[in-house]
Amino acid sequence: MKEKKLSLNQKKRFHICGAALFLCLVIVGCNKKEDKLGLGLYPEEEQLGLLHTDTFTINASTVKLDSVRSDDLKYSLLGSYVDPDFGQSTASFSAQFQPSKTTSVNFGDITTLVVDSVVLSLVHAGKYGIQGPHQFTVNELTEDIYKDSTYFSNSVFQKSTQNILSQSVYSPNYTGAGSTEQLNLKLDEAFGKKLLEQVNVSTDAAEFLDLFPGVNIASADVFTAAQPEGNGAIWFFDLANAQSKITVYYSNDTIASFDFVFASNLTKVNHFTHNYSGTSVETAINNPSTGESLLYMQGAAGAAINFEIPYLEGLVDNGPISINKAELVFTIEEGTADTYLAEGEYFLAVKTASGNYTFTIDEFDYDLTVGGTLNSENEYRFIINRDIQFLVNSYIKGEDYNFGYRLINGSGGFQSARTIFKGTKAGDGEMKLIVSYTPILK
Repeated sequence: MKEKKLSLNQKKRFHICGAALFLCLVIVGCNKKEDKLGLGLYPEEEQLGLLHTDTFTINASTVKLDSVRSDDLKYSLLGSYVDPDFGQSTASFSAQFQPSKTTSVNFGDITTLVVDSVVLSLVHAGKYGIQGPHQFTVNELTEDIYKDSTYFSNSVFQKSTQNILSQSVYSPNYTGAGSTEQLNLKLDEAFGKKLLEQVNVSTDAAEFLDLFPGVNIASADVFTAAQPEGNGAIWFFDLANAQSKITVYYSNDTIASFDFVFASNLTKVNHFTHNYSGTSVETAINNPSTGESLLYMQGAAGAAINFEIPYLEGLVDNGPISINKAELVFTIEEGTADTYLAEGEYFLAVKTASGNYTFTIDEFDYDLTVGGTLNSENEYRFIINRDIQFLVNSYIKGEDYNFGYRLINGSGGFQSARTIFKGTKAGDGEMKLIVSYTPILK
């Protein structure tokens, strides 16, 4: 639980959580309330006059993320798109499934049972990119995955080489018109027959998972290899929806069907890849000075922004101060969010002495809105009053805890949106820190 107030006389920055807990909290998100101007931590009678400055040096660069935790998240992602600035991004997922019934099932004479069709139904929850014809693959997993294990977006599970998808080209068309819009993928009848034969023997979930560890759903290699620039999309699917399932339609004495479900006690894992070769993002990653003009963000374990504000001690050259408001501003580069929409919200993380990242001090205050939501001016604004106050207090005491910050995608495990920002020396709209403060009378 977050502390309601933080003492600025602490010997070190308040780190309530490590990197793993931070990631979990970011995925869930934060409850943001109204921000309050004038949060100086000294009595008003000791304040002399309010001053403002926004000329801080900021050193910022685009960095490539290795991975994000991606197991058992809200949505499962599938698809591929080629962005002119970011190159090709792909998303796939692996998921366990089990029989929908735990009691004995009577299929009649299983030897005469005929499977008519098998349909993998995935309930749409959104999309990113340009929808059009797409090729997918569905393969059985041959490696077990476990509910009590932690998996990241670069996890690779062994799978059968046989694609059990019976149709090659689909045209997903998410419109947002209904809560149960589906992508229906036709699977091989032989796979459906194997599933029913096992259920005919036993509906025990553990026994079923031993024989069928799960499936992997991905974009077909033949499709992604030939995918042109400006083509493709990544779709989000809700496997927790009861209409997301594998249905085997069969006939014996009668025509019937049987469902296999992605139950909450099972595991699903998102997998992401990004190919930045030859792109503006690759240039930015390899040349940090590019951050003076443009900065790049991408979800799904893509890119993030690291930055430092190295000369904050200048604020206390003439004595102690009370920070009334400290606000970081990021502005989207004009014309870069027309086709590929910018992310709706970002989070600000602070770097620790160990090199991990955690929330800023302000993020731990329930009474303060820390910002981060895209506004009508195409900006993201972050309040870091207490964090900057802590840093300048530390300078007074000769203790420097200014290790830097990172802008991150709070839902990076199930969101693929990207954003291009103006850099630190881009002129109008450049990345900046604006501080209002009051000198303290001795």
